[in-house]
Amino acid sequence: MKAPDRIRVRPSRARPSLVILATIASIAALYWARAFLVPLLIGILLSYSLRPIVTALYRLRVPRPLGAALVITALLGGVATIGY
Repeated sequence: MKAPDRIRVRPSRARPSLVILATIASIAALYWARAFLVPLLIGILLSYSLRPIVTALYRLRVPRPLGAALVITALLGGVATIGY
């Protein structure tokens, strides 16, 4: 039996209409999820920015959970003082 010839596969191009619809759908999904995503991203940014302070407290033999609580309490106290 003769071996089948190789099938040429053409690279597929995304149709512009599908790209536009996918972009609109992605933006709509992000818009609807903003109530969840914005606080999540703020929390992630705060955790990364406050980690060096918690690590410094850990080097002073303060347990990490207690150090994190102290840092958050100090941060909220500072914001409340400035707001007052």
